[in-house]
Formats: sequence, structure tokens, C-alpha cells
Amino acid sequence: MKLAITIWAGRIAPVFDAAGKAVIIDVSPEGSELSRSEVVLPETSPFEKVSFLAEAGVDHLICGAISWPAQEFALSSGIEVLGFIAGDVEQVLSGWLSNSLTAASFAMPGCSGRGGRRRRKGKAGRGFNQRRQDF
Repeated sequence: MKLAITIWAGRIAPVFDAAGKAVIIDVSPEGSELSRSEVVLPETSPFEKVSFLAEAGVDHLICGAISWPAQEFALSSGIEVLGFIAGDVEQVLSGWLSNSLTAASFAMPGCSGRGGRRRRKGKAGRGFNQRRQDF
């Protein structure tokens, strides 16, 4: 599977719709990192960013704030979205890979009620620790 994390200065980019870069990580079925590459995202629109990630084969997206239309487009493109996340990229990645990423520890400031909003098509509001059981 492939995970994309929007990045800015070593941290999760605060707003997906304006993010300029992402790191794409190939993850083994066992949950370990196989490879990673940094990519420049299209600057035109959040929909172009989602299309770019979908064409790259991304299954999961971790990002900061994301607009509702962009999130819905990602879901319809087959990308599971874990939005409203903040923090150091390596710490967030480590938490995601170890299945221990929690809303409380990585919620964006001011988003404690929505922090870590995770959406899959038809499965809103699922918990963080259910990621691997989906596959």
C-alpha cells in the first residue's frame, strides 16, 4: 500500500489544499516502510493534488486541515483520508506504522473535537486503530 503525507519544513503541512509537497511511502503488508520519495504537488487546485496522488497509487493520505470537497474527492478516488493532523512527519509516520497514531497526540491545535478526522467512503468517524483490519 502507499501512504502520502503532506509536508512542510519537516512537519505535516497545515492545509492540504495549499500544500506544495508530499512524501509518498510504500508500506509492506506487515506495516514496515519499504521506500519513500518526496514529490512536488500540483499548484493548480486541491482536486489536481488528489488526482496526482491517486495516479501515483496512493491508498492513504495523512494531512492537516483539508476542505470538505477535496476530502470527498479523495474518498471517491479511493484514498482514505486522515485529516486535521499536526506534528513532526517522522513521529506521525512512526505512529501510523505502529498502529498507535491517536487523535489526542496529533490533533491540530483548535481541532480537539475533530482532530484526526478519518473518513473512508461510507465509513465516517472510524477509529485510528482500525487501519490494518480494513485490509
